[in-house]
Amino acid sequence: MIYILDNKFQKIQTEISKKYLYEAIHTKQKEDDIETFDGAAHKRYGEFLKDRNRIIIPQNGSYREFIITRTEQEDDTINFECNASYLELLKTARPIPPKKLDNVTLQEAIDFALQGTVFEPGLIEYHGEKDVTWTDYNSPYDVIKIICTAFKVKFSSRIEVGKHKVETRYIDMTKPEPLFYGKEVVRGKDLQGLVRSEDMSEVVTALFCLGPQDENGNRKTTMVYDNDAQDRWGLESDYIWDVYEPETENENMTLDRLTTLGKMELNKRNNSVVSYEITQLNLEHTHPHEHIEFGARIRIKDPDFSPPLYAESEVITHTRDLLNPSNSTYVIGDIQEQSVWKLKQRFSFIFTEVNRKLADNFNNMNTIVQLTDEKLEIYERKVIRSDTPPLNPINDMYWSDTSNPNAAILKRYFNGQWIDVKEEERNQIGGLTREITMYHSLVTSFENLSIQHQKISQEVLEVSNSEYLVDNALKLDVSTKMTSLGNIFNLIDNKLKGISENTASIVYMTDIILLFNTYKSKMQALYNTLETAKVAINERLSTLQKQFTEEKFNDAMKRVADTFGIQQDEQGRFIGPPEAVAQMIDALKTETQEEMSTLLKRSEYETDKEGFVERLDAADSERKQLSDEISDRVTLTEFNSGIDSTKQYADNKVETLEIGNVNLIRSYKTTQNIVNGTIEGDYAVRLPLSRNINFYYYDRNVDVNPPLEPNTDYVLQLHEADADVEMGVFYNKGSYTVVPYSKERIIKFNTGDKTDFRIVIIARMDNQFVGKVSLYKGTKGLDWTPNPLDVQTNIDNAETNAKAYADSLKIQQDEVLTTYDTRITQNGKDIEQRATK
Repeated sequence: MIYILDNKFQKIQTEISKKYLYEAIHTKQKEDDIETFDGAAHKRYGEFLKDRNRIIIPQNGSYREFIITRTEQEDDTINFECNASYLELLKTARPIPPKKLDNVTLQEAIDFALQGTVFEPGLIEYHGEKDVTWTDYNSPYDVIKIICTAFKVKFSSRIEVGKHKVETRYIDMTKPEPLFYGKEVVRGKDLQGLVRSEDMSEVVTALFCLGPQDENGNRKTTMVYDNDAQDRWGLESDYIWDVYEPETENENMTLDRLTTLGKMELNKRNNSVVSYEITQLNLEHTHPHEHIEFGARIRIKDPDFSPPLYAESEVITHTRDLLNPSNSTYVIGDIQEQSVWKLKQRFSFIFTEVNRKLADNFNNMNTIVQLTDEKLEIYERKVIRSDTPPLNPINDMYWSDTSNPNAAILKRYFNGQWIDVKEEERNQIGGLTREITMYHSLVTSFENLSIQHQKISQEVLEVSNSEYLVDNALKLDVSTKMTSLGNIFNLIDNKLKGISENTASIVYMTDIILLFNTYKSKMQALYNTLETAKVAINERLSTLQKQFTEEKFNDAMKRVADTFGIQQDEQGRFIGPPEAVAQMIDALKTETQEEMSTLLKRSEYETDKEGFVERLDAADSERKQLSDEISDRVTLTEFNSGIDSTKQYADNKVETLEIGNVNLIRSYKTTQNIVNGTIEGDYAVRLPLSRNINFYYYDRNVDVNPPLEPNTDYVLQLHEADADVEMGVFYNKGSYTVVPYSKERIIKFNTGDKTDFRIVIIARMDNQFVGKVSLYKGTKGLDWTPNPLDVQTNIDNAETNAKAYADSLKIQQDEVLTTYDTRITQNGKDIEQRATK
């Protein structure tokens, strides 16, 4: 539960079991940046709880590191106090001399501050360039705080734990925006009590402002008033006064500056101070979705309060009891109260906006075209599009005649008449640039679609003509869906042949785009039916192969018996002279051993549901001998005809993957990736709140994924995941953002001249599942396939397991045959008697 690491080698010395841990309190406060861990344990751990050793405690699927700063023993109990390691190590590191960093990024500044420390820059957000200056010797901790002030960010620490020690310590720099994880304190659920206090003792409505003394001892004075506050808090003419003196050494302060400072101070003091005291139940230990985290934003709802209270606040102190989570407490601050009428006004606006959009008669495509037209008018020479000539034309005005929707004609007005524009002039002014671009895009898409259509047609033909597809209804379903898909394909083809780049119109091409979408949906339905048909074919083939194996076995037994002149009775038993029977057994033993030798090379492949390789099963052997009769039935291991073709199919699949566009995401179990969660399979992991998966494409002094190629398009796709999972793409080892975190399941990006890419998938809620992820070169998303190296690894493991299984089976076979041979010798006399009768 809690680990103790030595302070020198930082390796785990022991673990404090729950039985001997009496107290474990983890506290974190926003004010003064405090993070501590206080515990009490049995004296048996006294030899480890000393010398500034390290303490590692669990937190939300990860770990926090602390350094022991004080211990106290009382009878059999040792009490110990710890500070967070980042506070101790950064505050006691070598001081940094005065320095001015000119026009540096946040990454550059934090790199400088962490030099010579045990920490590395982690997730560093980009916030432009700033000047950072300090004039005294400061610890790295103080310099980091100065950097945070300059860039308006906050810093946090985290660690990555290996098998027996802390592997890496990181400092993250992010924007200080408290996140809302869904926690709401509501009357009737967990809100037990609410006290609202309003302190009006410090309210003022006017200030008498005194400036600093000049060199002659004179001071500027002015008075500022707030009439609105006076109407609320004071009498009609008697203001509530106070004296204000700005804290400054500027002796030459102007009267305008003094007045400005006075108004700013009055705005801070013209209202009462409202505070809340809230009592609520901690439900996190029984309801995990009621998770509370330090720095998170929570909502408070009490409609029964007068007036009704709706507010948001930030958790500024969190105290966790590791032994009894129900005793955990937290303190909230920065409460922002929301008035009921403002909330209702906001909801009413959203409701009206949604209804307006639902009632919109224009489809999305027309809306996009309309907005694009409006924007392009700024950059293009204006072309009026209508089915009738524009009113009040002037010379050199352009008009796109759309009276024929299938063939728009561009015309120019000159000397009282509309003249058709030549192609050269049309291209020069960009009159139909969008239509031509859209047309060429459709032609290119159809060329790719034709290749895909040809492949699926060939696949349908092979499946339909398979002699093993005996389900006529399924065969008819495949044929019907292929015919329907072909009709849509031909319709797209005919429509594209009916236009050219000179006659293309957006309205006409929009219909073609809809046909593309129809083709996609019908193709998906056909693929589903094809997969069902393939399963039926495999099942039929497996049944026939099993029947063939049994027949082959019977023929082999009969051939052996005929060779040695042994007869077979009506019950299937083999009767003959003892010498002949013994020779038959030797022959069977030799043939079985040869079969086992073959089995060593070809037994038992098993892969994932994509079905690259089928399992190869070997039959077993049975021997039975009684004192008065011999009944011998041996099932020979005959590899069926499908073994070679199945393995060849798997090899072809692997070769195809290696040559073509492969998925660059490796198994989550590989050392190339770091998973801060529970791995449930090669491509399955469950992440706690705020934990992540990191796919590295740069050298980290371990096994490394191939780096991404420069100036190349890539498609990142999250095929399986829960709703509250986000992913992003970063470069320069995660320091800069290419694509920020989002819930988009498909992300397209170009590497440009960037290097050292890092892909991160993060959970925004607790217990989030992440399944298959793919990263392909190109601009089109592809179906998920495993990385060829993962496939080869699985095959190698399968071969190793199969060989071990076959070795064991061979030993058992030899033991059976040896026992069988012995029994024949022992019962030879009885056999001879039966043979002479």
